[in-house]
Amino acid sequence: MAEQIDDKKQQEQLTVCQRLNIDRTKLEKPHIANPFPYSRKLEPGKEYLFCTCGLSTQQPFCDQKECIGCKFQPLKFIAKNQTISLLCGCKRNSQKAGPYCDGSHSNLDW
Repeated sequence: MAEQIDDKKQQEQLTVCQRLNIDRTKLEKPHIANPFPYSRKLEPGKEYLFCTCGLSTQQPFCDQKECIGCKFQPLKFIAKNQTISLLCGCKRNSQKAGPYCDGSHSNLDW
C-alpha cells in the first residue's frame, strides 16, 4: 500500500510532458488538453494567461512552466465582463477567437 502512495506522489510531481512522454521542443501542434471547452467564471478587468500549448497543469490557464522551450506562448487577455466563459480546451481554436471556444473541437478527428 505504501508503494502505491509513493508511486502516486511521484506521478503528481512529474510534468505533463514527462507523464505523456512529449518533447515540448518538437511540439508542432498544441497538445489537446481537453476535448471540450472549460467553463470558467472570469473577473472583469482581471488579466489572465491562457495556455496555448495544451501542456499546463493549470488548464485552461498557463502555469508558465510547461511552455518553456516550446513554440507556443501563453495568450494574455483581460476579461471584459463577469460571466461564465467557455475557454478552448482543444487548443485548436482560431486566433480570432482568442482564448474562447469557437467549436473547433467538433472538427477534430478523435
